[in-house]
Amino acid sequence: MADDLTSAADRLENCRLWLHLIDFDVGDRIEVTLNGVELSCANPLIPGQMEKPVWLRYELGPELVNQGANKVGIRLLSRDLPLQVQEEAPIDVADVELEIRYLFPDGKGSEPGYRPRT
Repeated sequence: MADDLTSAADRLENCRLWLHLIDFDVGDRIEVTLNGVELSCANPLIPGQMEKPVWLRYELGPELVNQGANKVGIRLLSRDLPLQVQEEAPIDVADVELEIRYLFPDGKGSEPGYRPRT
């Protein structure tokens, strides 16, 4: 991670960790950590409203993200499936993304020909 989010906190619109999981179901329980801090899912799966693909979102404060290396931990706590089915359909982590959005310097957007940089 190249950005220093703590120094840029006043310009930060949001910071999110996204997990793309394959064969994850509403009855499955995982624990997600970033740099040893347990995170709370901002969009947990709801029975009857689950969409595919599954992208779980975790809202982060700038103090949680280190400049340089960061460690994401994902631990399966339980599955709501028989053991035989679990072996045939493991949960796969397809993608992990850290999304950082900054506010524009003037608060309204860019002027023609101007592209703000961070």
